[in-house]
Amino acid sequence: MTWATQDLKRWQDGTPELYNKLVFPVEANTKVWGNSIAITDTSGNLIGTNTTANLSTSCTCWGVVSRQVDNTTATGSTQPGGGSGVACSVYADVDQGMFWFPCCTGADAVTNANIGQKMFAADNASVAGTNGSSSRPPVGTLMAIAGSTQLASGIPAGYVLIAIGPSAQAGPL
Repeated sequence: MTWATQDLKRWQDGTPELYNKLVFPVEANTKVWGNSIAITDTSGNLIGTNTTANLSTSCTCWGVVSRQVDNTTATGSTQPGGGSGVACSVYADVDQGMFWFPCCTGADAVTNANIGQKMFAADNASVAGTNGSSSRPPVGTLMAIAGSTQLASGIPAGYVLIAIGPSAQAGPL
């Protein structure tokens, strides 16, 4: 799969109001895309359109970025949602809950037998069933697979439902 380079279409399942909203600073010179996986680095800053080299097991997945936030020097701090390019100069809201994500194929594919197991972030837009030889952070728990015997009306084939974020992992408030 590939890193998001624009806001994504994302389907949420369940009741969003049952989960806490989180807020995180955005790393330097980065844009985070709406509905992308909210991934923080070891400093606690959201990483955006970076390469897979920046994705590691030391990163943490928290949920889904609510809307696009641009912390690049090109936007300047005078625009809504625009930062100065300095780490932590802008913040992004992060939603927790159950979201549908595209799932990798091949060795990273999942089946109904994997429901209830941990899934991993392949990038900021998709998930995988393996940790990529210990190179991917856990993203959440696999809850359902689109096109399987479980309900997933209107969700594209190849998508999986993930409980993502501390509140979603623990269950509703």
